[in-house]
Amino acid sequence: MVRNRERLKKAGIPYQEFYKVIEFGAGLDDEACDHLEEALLKMGILDAIVVEEQYKEQVLVPVKGCEDRYLFAGKPAEGKSLLDVLELNVNDIFSNQRLTGILSNISYGGEEIVSITSGGTYHMGVLTGTVTGEYQAGYLGVKARERNRLVKIEECKKRIAEIEENIAL
Repeated sequence: MVRNRERLKKAGIPYQEFYKVIEFGAGLDDEACDHLEEALLKMGILDAIVVEEQYKEQVLVPVKGCEDRYLFAGKPAEGKSLLDVLELNVNDIFSNQRLTGILSNISYGGEEIVSITSGGTYHMGVLTGTVTGEYQAGYLGVKARERNRLVKIEECKKRIAEIEENIAL
């Protein structure tokens, strides 16, 4: 993915990383957030990129050594969708329209072609999957990323203390 995103930058193709432009909605509790983020991760959506429709053909041409996942707007799901439980974290109207189209295409709580339940079961066409229920959200939304960053810092501090202790022996 890194090589591909460098390629896109060099080609002047703008993109947004999905997990950076979406926030959990206020109506979701921590467990639902954890399940939703884990399902998005397992589905390959969490770290996918949003690209303008005008670049679709260009980005979908296979390039040796480059791979990625792209999100494009599709047909809105019937009933409740991710648009009802997630919030957009973008300031321009064009990004807002693209993301609205993508989120409204993924059903939340239903059994559409692409859907996620509050318990973490997900559907993508003929594929159905479940989540572990042990995952803690750490990427989707500013608050989750900050919490994840602080946890990683604490883990590093503990590891450093262990190494220093071993050196002292």
